[in-house]
Amino acid sequence: MTEEDVDLALPDQPSEIVLLGQVQQMLVEAKTLPDFRRVMAAAGAAVDTARRYKKLLEAQKMAGETVAATNRAANELAGVHIEAQAGAGRVIQEMKASGEVADRPGNPQFTGRRGIREVTGAKSDTTAEDNAKRWEKIADIPPEVRSTYVRQAQDAGSEVTTRGLLRFAQEPLRPPDSVRSRYKYPTTKQVSQVASRHWSMDR
Repeated sequence: MTEEDVDLALPDQPSEIVLLGQVQQMLVEAKTLPDFRRVMAAAGAAVDTARRYKKLLEAQKMAGETVAATNRAANELAGVHIEAQAGAGRVIQEMKASGEVADRPGNPQFTGRRGIREVTGAKSDTTAEDNAKRWEKIADIPPEVRSTYVRQAQDAGSEVTTRGLLRFAQEPLRPPDSVRSRYKYPTTKQVSQVASRHWSMDR
């Protein structure tokens, strides 16, 4: 079976799948919450299809370069999906700050304002709140941290995911290997010993 045959055999390919360049252009032009939601939908569908395609290539024992290229494409699309979530989070934060949308459903003082469920298009209040919180959390992660995560995942050949980004953002900053090789950082035991000596001298 050729790679062309595998491509044609890809099951259930969604009609909304678009090229990476098109999704990226959609992200550049996105301004409103519905805009960012459309980017998320398009990028998310493309990521799912690319990863199904990758698994199909692996099952057919295709060339490693082909599998790696497919994984890189999926990760690029996943990066767009992450940036669309960040954009949606920024819009929600702005809407809350301006009072356009209620940030606490059920509170009488928010009567007449649009709710999170309405603006996110979710099917339930719980899903709406979960989506909004996740998008806002991603928006709070600095752009350089988001891009570093995607780049490192690409270099490692692993999958770019929202969950992976959130874990990455929580990791403590470590000095580069070139810095760690020049300086010896104290161990926890050494710090405790020094603290104990100072405490004894103060008594």
